[in-house]
This record gives sequence, structure tokens and C-alpha cells, in this order.
Amino acid sequence: MDKMQCWLLLEKSDANRISKGIDGYRDMTGESYNYDSFVPNHTNIAVGDFVVLRLDDQIVGIGRVGSISSHADVKQHRRCPDCKSTDIRERVILSPPFKCGKCSFEFSEPIQTSATITAFQAAIVDFSRLANPPRVAAVKACALSGKGIGSQLSILALDAIKLRTLLEGVQIQDSPNSSTPNGQGLGLTSAERKAIEMQAMLIARQTYEADGWQVIDTSSSKPYDLIARKEARIRYIEVKGTTGSGHSIILTQGEVEHAQSNPHEHCLIVISEIVLKKIEEQWDASGGVVSTHLDPWPLDPQRLQATQYRYTI
Repeated sequence: MDKMQCWLLLEKSDANRISKGIDGYRDMTGESYNYDSFVPNHTNIAVGDFVVLRLDDQIVGIGRVGSISSHADVKQHRRCPDCKSTDIRERVILSPPFKCGKCSFEFSEPIQTSATITAFQAAIVDFSRLANPPRVAAVKACALSGKGIGSQLSILALDAIKLRTLLEGVQIQDSPNSSTPNGQGLGLTSAERKAIEMQAMLIARQTYEADGWQVIDTSSSKPYDLIARKEARIRYIEVKGTTGSGHSIILTQGEVEHAQSNPHEHCLIVISEIVLKKIEEQWDASGGVVSTHLDPWPLDPQRLQATQYRYTI
């Protein structure tokens, strides 16, 4: 998992393409992605790599590169007559109809140039849409190197560990044609999530029992995971487990409302750095550390992001 290559692939719709100097690539979201030898990282993307697909300013889904085909082609460019930039803007009302985005030169017609290129088409397989996708900036912040959020690359290399941590709380819809469901290893499968949840619950229970509390599992029926009692005191405990660092967690509306209604009795315990292993076709979770323990937990509304709810610790 940690050694796999991950990419953020940018598709731009013609309607949102500002520059008119270069034609679009006519991508088919979730099916094929087109690029050429002028695009940075065109030689690095490979069959089997995992991809996050971005359409304009929206993350739409994830998948895998199933195959890559290529052929020689000629690419046409429309350029500014003054500075030769392809960053030209078409104006509907003003005259002349074109203006250069680089040097501001106004002109009636762009000049045409052509260049020999290698055109590539990556077939996208096992495509899964994201029901509650992260923001583009959050995905770009997972960049392997370089400018990260400020990057303008169409093919941006991502850090696999950072990406997986980001997608832990994202609902990944299975593709009907996917041979490897639930995010193809980028997100967590339901079996992986369950193993992590059970390990986190175990550590949380042991933490309270070691301090003399009587603990009962309420996760199947209540908007909190554990209830603990000691003498006349009571604690409603929200437990979150993660393979990452635990800097943010996903909360449901019920969890938020119960925490806000019981500010003096509600607690949060986050178990991070849980290790997942597959043993005889079964996922096993081990390890983990208590990275956050708030008792009580005064939930701060300003730290909530309405994805479902993401609470920043």
C-alpha cells in the first residue's frame, strides 16, 4: 500500500476552460483520461497506479489505471500574435474578440502553430464515485512534493499514506464493474473499518476500566459508543479509531447533537496509528495509541465541517 503511486488527475470541461489557446482532451470521466507529451509527469504515470479524478473544482471519484495507449499526433496551438502565449481569452461583447492573458495584447485572430506530440489515453478501471468527496485543496495537500495546494499540474503525484488517511471518513460507492470494491485500497473496506473500530473500542474500554469505571458497549443502539459509570458519575464515550494520526474525525449528526446536549458527561477518545493486517482472509487490527482523550469533551462548533461532520482536534 505505502509504495503504490497515486495521482490527482485534472479534467477541465470546455465550458470552464478559460484559455482558448489549446483544445480540451475530451476525457470521459471514470472511463478514460487523455494527456500528451507536453504534460508534466506524462512519463511517470503507469498501469496499476491509483488515481483521484478531479472535474474542474470538484473531486468526483477514484479508480485505477487499467491500460495506457499512445500514438503520434500533431497538436494545434492558437497563440497571441505579440508574445506567442497560448493563454488567450475570447471576449463575446468587446472588440477585438481576443485578449492575451499574459501580455494583455488585444487582437482579432490568433496565430496558429503546430507541434508533433505523443498522445496518451489512460483507461480508468474500478471507478468509484465519492458520496462526500473532500475538497480539492485537501487532496492537493496530499502532494508527494512541490507546491501542494498551489500546484497547477494536471497530473499531480500524491502521497499514498496521506491520501488514505484523508479518505478514511469518505463514503466510497462500489463500482458495478469493479473487481476490487470499496475504493481499491485507497479508502477502507467495511471489513477494515470494522477491525479498526473493534480495536479502538478495546483500547478505550481498557483505558476507562483501568481507572475503575464500569463500561458497557452501546455502539449498536446509542449515538455514543460506550457508557461508563463510577459511583455517581457517568460518561458517554465517543470512540474513534484510525490508521493515521487522528488529526480529524468523522461525526454523524446524532453524535454531534448528543455531545452538545451533554457537554459535562460526553467524552472523546481517539485511537490512532492502528495497524491493519490480513490473516487468512480476515482483517486483523492491532496496536494503536490514545492520541486524544477529552473528558469531558466541550465540542467546539467552529471546528466542525459539514461533510457529515469533520471535527478537527
